[in-house]
Amino acid sequence: HLDLASTQDNLGLVYRELGEHRRALECLHAALAARQQALGPAHREVATSKINLAAVMNQLSDADGALRYWREAAEVLEALPEQSLELGKTYNNMAVVLEGRGGGETPG
Repeated sequence: HLDLASTQDNLGLVYRELGEHRRALECLHAALAARQQALGPAHREVATSKINLAAVMNQLSDADGALRYWREAAEVLEALPEQSLELGKTYNNMAVVLEGRGGGETPG
């Protein structure tokens, strides 16, 4: 399951780079589902899948969807014993989207 999830995630990233966002979303959703099933919801790889989904949704101008996945990823990353740069990048991405909205909302 995890090898397939990694392949799906990588394909999703390739499709994203090619500008094929709908195909990217299909692959990334499949990778997320496989990782959640194999690893549970509170694993770093699950957070990574959510971050990748958020990035594609943001490119598709789906700010609400992007923020939802970034927030979910941040919750997982915050709960892990060791913090990572990924958490800071996630907060930064959320802040950029929220600033673009002009609202007073905060990332965390």
